[in-house]
Amino acid sequence: MVTHHIDLVEAKKGKARMFHNGEDLGVSSEPLFSASRKLLAKGLANPEDYIETYRGQTPCCRSTVGVAAGLTVVEDDRGIRFQNYGLPSLKLAA
Repeated sequence: MVTHHIDLVEAKKGKARMFHNGEDLGVSSEPLFSASRKLLAKGLANPEDYIETYRGQTPCCRSTVGVAAGLTVVEDDRGIRFQNYGLPSLKLAA
């Protein structure tokens, strides 16, 4: 199992630019989830790998790539919550 380190840099209000091993992964308001999907799409991570986000030396969030890739954040009249992103089921190693 590998741990993927994602560096976050403020981009716009409420958004962060994501970097993985110096590669710019783009801008997102939910960087842990977005970076996980991008790493899977590029073949750089497996669902059972870990992903961690950092702002400088400060750790922000940690998850497995497969779990994080399957989530998004929604805000509506019921508040802010996690929701299934709608990806096909990812098989995780036992």
